[in-house]
Amino acid sequence: MALGLPPGWEMRLDDRGKMYFIDHRNKKSTYNDPRDKKLGALPPNWERRVDGKGNAYFVDHTNRATTWSDPRILQQRIALPPGWEMKIDSNNTLYYVDHTSKKTTYDDPRDAFANMPLPSGWEMALDPYGNTYFIDHSSKKTTFVDPRYPDPKKEEERKQAQQAASTLKREKIQYDYDLDDTEIRKRPVVNIDHYLCPITMEFMEEPMTTKYGHTFEKEAIEAWIDKHGTCPLTRKPLKKEELFPCIALKSAIEDLLRTNPNMEATPSENFSAVPV
Repeated sequence: MALGLPPGWEMRLDDRGKMYFIDHRNKKSTYNDPRDKKLGALPPNWERRVDGKGNAYFVDHTNRATTWSDPRILQQRIALPPGWEMKIDSNNTLYYVDHTSKKTTYDDPRDAFANMPLPSGWEMALDPYGNTYFIDHSSKKTTFVDPRYPDPKKEEERKQAQQAASTLKREKIQYDYDLDDTEIRKRPVVNIDHYLCPITMEFMEEPMTTKYGHTFEKEAIEAWIDKHGTCPLTRKPLKKEELFPCIALKSAIEDLLRTNPNMEATPSENFSAVPV
């Protein structure tokens, strides 16, 4: 959990961007963080050193960089992961709300990333208000979002992959038997609704999932958005930028058609087609 300064203390940045601390009770200032005894060990591959004037600085051996800012404090002042919120309970104790999973916890979600190194070319810094931000030296851009956090788009793809795999695992393949004079042929009977595009009623080659959770053939949904600007099934506003590829479903469709090349795109009675 993030540690606040002791009562009567304030943190500021000098004209070089170096962090220092003011003890208003004793009317003194120092570059030594009064929380040092409570901060714990430095993250892996970090080292604290002192220059010739007795000022402490920190060495990041992973990225071969130095900074005046204590990485432990930088970590504490990082914005929460997307979808998280900090609140205070009736006992004045901090807790955290994960709106994605609709769960709460007293464990700071940032702690899970605290010991992970930043991606190559990234650096942490403090803005004039004491908030941690991140510098991507490759693209020369800055952001308040920790690059170590999972990408929401990739997380959605991962969930789609798990859902598709779970669907395939649960799928019950039945067999009907066609008898002829020479052999018994097995032909799988599969519910293929989730493999068909609700617009074209055909097997999808490039499935794209909307922010509302429905999946369509890429060319068909983009043409629909160009004409209507909505989701075909919900009729709610939809942009092309709010589509993302469903790689796992594409792979599942390809596997199905590879093993059943003559399968027809015949939906069940419960198939959700685009209303006319």
